[in-house]
Amino acid sequence: MSENPPKGENEPKAETPLSSPDRPVTPTGDDRPRLVRRMVDAVRYGNSAVLTLLALIVAMAVGAVLIAVADPDTRAASQYFFTAPLDTLSAAGRDGSGGHAALFLT
Repeated sequence: MSENPPKGENEPKAETPLSSPDRPVTPTGDDRPRLVRRMVDAVRYGNSAVLTLLALIVAMAVGAVLIAVADPDTRAASQYFFTAPLDTLSAAGRDGSGGHAALFLT
């Protein structure tokens, strides 16, 4: 009796091109990159829609910080930040949201 070799050891492997100019290989199933990886790739390789969206988000965050720093109520609340931190954070949030509401709603 001849023993059968384990499956796949002696079988010829089918040659498949990794990519061709007219038909790129697209990953399927578990080989597909996850959402976070796709987003990072979009930022790294210059997807203009993603970069524009991120620029708007960063600009709004920086604007909210500048509005909060410039407001006298927030500066007054920040003097006792370590005693009552929520007072400072709520004043900053109130000012930032009020500033952005005035920007978009008027």
